[in-house]
Amino acid sequence: MRQIQQAMMVRLFILGLLIHIAPVSAVEKILHFDSDISLEANGEITVVETIDVWAESKAIKRGIYRDFPTRYRNNLAIERRTGFKVLSVMLDGEPTSMMLQDMVNGQRVYMGDKTLYLSYGQHRFQLTYRTDYQLRFFDDYDEFYWNVTGNGWSFPINKVTVTIRLPNGGSQAIKDIRGWTGYQGQQDDGFKILSRDNETVAFASTQTLAAHQGLTIGLSFKKDLFHQPGLQIGRFIEHNILWLSTLLAVLGLLVFMAVAWLRHGRDPKKGVIIARFKPPKGLSPAAINYLDNKKITNTTLTAAILNLAVKGALMIKQKSQHYRLFKQQPQQKLSKGERQLYKNLFADKKDELIINKKPNAKLAKGKKQLALRLKSEYKDACFKNNRRYIIWGWMLSFVCCLLFYSLFYGFGLSWGEMIAGFVVFAFAFVISVVLLMAWPVIVGLVLVLMLIGSFTELMDWFAAVHVGIYFTLAMIGLNILFTWLMQSPTLYGRQIQDKIAGLKLYISMAEEQRMNLMNPPEQNLAHYEALLPYAVALGLQNRWAEKFSAVFSAEQVDAKTTGDLPLCWYQGDVLSDQSLTEQLSALSGQLDSTAQKAADVPVSKQSISSSSDGYGSYSSSYSSSYSSSSSFSSGGGFSGGGGGGGGGGGW
Repeated sequence: MRQIQQAMMVRLFILGLLIHIAPVSAVEKILHFDSDISLEANGEITVVETIDVWAESKAIKRGIYRDFPTRYRNNLAIERRTGFKVLSVMLDGEPTSMMLQDMVNGQRVYMGDKTLYLSYGQHRFQLTYRTDYQLRFFDDYDEFYWNVTGNGWSFPINKVTVTIRLPNGGSQAIKDIRGWTGYQGQQDDGFKILSRDNETVAFASTQTLAAHQGLTIGLSFKKDLFHQPGLQIGRFIEHNILWLSTLLAVLGLLVFMAVAWLRHGRDPKKGVIIARFKPPKGLSPAAINYLDNKKITNTTLTAAILNLAVKGALMIKQKSQHYRLFKQQPQQKLSKGERQLYKNLFADKKDELIINKKPNAKLAKGKKQLALRLKSEYKDACFKNNRRYIIWGWMLSFVCCLLFYSLFYGFGLSWGEMIAGFVVFAFAFVISVVLLMAWPVIVGLVLVLMLIGSFTELMDWFAAVHVGIYFTLAMIGLNILFTWLMQSPTLYGRQIQDKIAGLKLYISMAEEQRMNLMNPPEQNLAHYEALLPYAVALGLQNRWAEKFSAVFSAEQVDAKTTGDLPLCWYQGDVLSDQSLTEQLSALSGQLDSTAQKAADVPVSKQSISSSSDGYGSYSSSYSSSYSSSSSFSSGGGFSGGGGGGGGGGGW
């Protein structure tokens, strides 16, 4: 009796262990995926998919869903749509409920009753649907390139069988038969051809397909087995209205920019450039610097200070890179900008100003006021900024980006993600503006990053980013170029620039060229002093000093003992191992560097995924099914390519 009890206990223990282990070892899966495909001569296709599943009320509770893509794009985002109509849905041999849901690039079919739960075990779903525009037509052949199962299933598939039914005599028209298994893009050969007769071809998988693996088949036919539809312009426009709108918007932007530049942005024709011994009447060195560079530069302030000294308004005393400016009574008429600078430099009624590399509020304020004066005097009179056309260019570019993002990402992104994209565009615009002001720093940082990081990884990153980044950068670059091109001089500004070019020509001339001029001015210290600030403004102070080295030697009076250069407005250290030419060149350069650092402090500152249900793989067919090659015969076939496809899951 005791032995019987022990045997019963052992049996109960084993039974309990099996009950405990069974749920762990069981897996929901597709036991058999059978597809019966009928191709008609007019191009319509009827598909009967019989799907046997093992359900355990985990993912498969009420039934399964099947995703089917109907919209495909190539690399240029040109869209092709196919038809899709559900004819019937069966569950275990009986009609069952069905619900359609529009997806990003097709439709999702829910099979099963939402009020009923499936029992544990095996169930058979049968989906019958009709589709069209799936055949591809080429010059020498037609093809049926079909993703049988789809690569978006979240369950493994034990077995796949496919039967292709062709029009009368269709088997004789077959030129090539191929197949592929594996994940999206793979070209494994885990299949075999079961049979082939006059009107059918049958395939079967030879191994279990893991989740997100699938079977794709390809058949090419001789011409005339199927009726090729004619050119359907209306259908193309209907399917690609957003693509056409984007293209027209970009073309319209380019036309607008071209017309705006031709009418309003082209520079007036240059005049004849002749060497000028004197600066243009009424133009100070600071104005020359501003007009020549079309902006205020760091040298603008230096040129103005030197001209104040030449005109007797101040005395410069230097020791190393330490400068002391002493207020004097001007001997010549000052320009408006120079008067404002003169007032700011000695604003507290002190007759002395010290300039070194420390921030200097007076110098900073003087630089700012000088810039305002120059812009008010010359900006509108000499330059056309064409601001309204530039603004319109940016606005039209924004519309182009809006259409482009909608075309490439609108079907797959939420409104929040779309808004985030526009924020990125705005951020990129700000960065581009900063780039214009500090491009050497930005370029330097990029070069450093390229040296630090792997070049290969950097190239891989550029290859992986979305095309929208490239489009955004192209739009920003185009507008920066357009903004630059639209900054044109007025007729008056062009005439002044020609005069400045004449002065620049004279300062740059070699001695033999100068002697060929009619009545060239005498080379003396007064002539050198008069044009020195202008040479500094034009960045030609070294060339200008070289021309007068002989004059300096003749006019210097015991310079090595007094320590002064032969200039009435300047006193400073003279190095015995430097020529006077080198000393004078260094003077303007050191003053420029010191003044820049002292004036660069602002005045105000000194005063204070893929989802687990197969949706991710399903969406990938939107861009990959027909993106790389429309023909598998050229060697571009792969698992997940062609029409059909999609995937599915449980619900």
